Amino acid sequence: MRRESSSGSKFRYIAHCLLLLVCFLLEVTPGMFPVVFGVLPKLVITVVICVAMFEKDLAGAIFGLAGGLLLDLSSMQLPGFNAIILLIMGCAAGLIVSNLLKNTFSSAILLCGGAVLIYDIIYWLIFYVFRGIDHSLYYFARYMLPNVLYTLILLIPIYFIMRRFLKSAKA
Repeated sequence: MRRESSSGSKFRYIAHCLLLLVCFLLEVTPGMFPVVFGVLPKLVITVVICVAMFEKDLAGAIFGLAGGLLLDLSSMQLPGFNAIILLIMGCAAGLIVSNLLKNTFSSAILLCGGAVLIYDIIYWLIFYVFRGIDHSLYYFARYMLPNVLYTLILLIPIYFIMRRFLKSAKA
């Protein structure tokens, strides 16, 4: 088994942190990212899933927690909601890639699409259905399903940039 230097590993994690921070700022700062069909992509979830796929379960859980805490800081919703959900998603994605799937682009589409869809369903149930908001099904179909597609389109550059960066960092 090949061992990596600790400086190379630190460099990778710093790069992941910077990418997470940039994507967080793009996601939550109004006007920083184009709105398509009235939705913004879930860039933080995309980064968490990609980090989990490349770095496995523990790093996925840590980056999920960090990304969730960042989103919770900018949200006026239930405190800790994003942190818990993204921690579980990051850990699960890392475990799935470690034990079931290979780290390929098709598995990235499956994991990221599934994660965003699950996140949106949980969010929709807690903040719309359980609160008795009128037309909650319309909201799900109109905003959350296009959100999944928009996020998957942006997964393409994020995944391939991370893969290329990690290959060059390991070389």
